[in-house]
Amino acid sequence: RAFRWTAATGAVDLGTRGGGQAFASDVSADGSVVVGAAQDAANRYRAFRWTATTGMQDLGALAWGTSEAAGVSADGTTVVGAARDGAFRYRAFRWTAATGLQPIGVLGPNGYSSANAVSANGSVIVGSSTSVGNGTASAFRWTQATGMEDLGSVRSSPTFAEDVSDDGRTIVGRTLTFPEVFNSFRWTQDTGPVELYALNGDPFLVNACTPDARVLVGRGEGAGLTG
Repeated sequence: RAFRWTAATGAVDLGTRGGGQAFASDVSADGSVVVGAAQDAANRYRAFRWTATTGMQDLGALAWGTSEAAGVSADGTTVVGAARDGAFRYRAFRWTAATGLQPIGVLGPNGYSSANAVSANGSVIVGSSTSVGNGTASAFRWTQATGMEDLGSVRSSPTFAEDVSDDGRTIVGRTLTFPEVFNSFRWTQDTGPVELYALNGDPFLVNACTPDARVLVGRGEGAGLTG
């Protein structure tokens, strides 16, 4: 079940949308807005936005009827995630109260896309999509002005964007550098995707970053992370 925890209340169950299960994925900067996915009465997962006032609000879906929210802006007004279309393919979406749930595109034809994180004001969205030409996954950066931009590969390997700085200028994620071996990257407009290494060269995965992207957290090979 999805929950919200504070020191005063402990873990509080946020409920469901009529089904038995729900999970929370992200929270706004002040903790008042929680997003995730919850089963409805037909046991379909639907993206939700929760506040103490509204409870668990269904954010809608595309033709297939399922959706999952992965991230929310710091101010709580913009929600991003993925929803399945009529061909059962995931499509990255952006939700606001004004627009509702809207797909934001895909890099390659007949492919998939999913949004994982959003900048503080909701203007920059990051995630991954099948890329143009080769059909492999590529990290993307989306804005209203530019649409979905391919961030490029690391050593010709797939990339997946996991988080973005508050100002939308720095993106972190993971890359599949060898068969079944993931590593991490950090992207800026000036550098493109730069592969990151642990101290002994072992792979490690970045899951999130601080608002200024100066501190990254994740998991990796234990020996390579000491020192």
